[in-house]
Amino acid sequence: MSDDELVTLDDDEFADGDFGLELPTLRSLLQESGVDPSDVDRAERTGVLGFMAIDRFSVPDPPRYDLAEAAEATGMDARQIQLIWRSLGLPVVRPGEVVFTDVDVETLSTVNGLMELGLIESDLAVQMSRVIGWSLARVAAAMVDSIDDDEPP
Repeated sequence: MSDDELVTLDDDEFADGDFGLELPTLRSLLQESGVDPSDVDRAERTGVLGFMAIDRFSVPDPPRYDLAEAAEATGMDARQIQLIWRSLGLPVVRPGEVVFTDVDVETLSTVNGLMELGLIESDLAVQMSRVIGWSLARVAAAMVDSIDDDEPP
């Protein structure tokens, strides 16, 4: 077969579905991203490897800020941060609990800037957060459903 010929799935050499590609496994992706192999083993044994992957790749940066530090870094009132955080469907942040990532602080800073410019009201920021939280919950549910569908009976 020459380089300029069109390859179709009907060709005999591809009849068995082997395209000569090796797809990465969840195990290898997690380990390459820095997850300890023993943690990957434990997640696989307990049947939560897919959930570990969702957690790792949806929030790749570790949390670095507690509520007071996030408020200071963003210039936003801690109460407003709590309202937005809860509106996203996330748990109440306890004093001293480190839960905010660099991305969270950057996003909250942007929202605070929009509020300071008068482009959005704080109530609208909370409403938008509710919509985003609801949407993310739907995406997460779909991801979990797809993982459950992939598991053998």
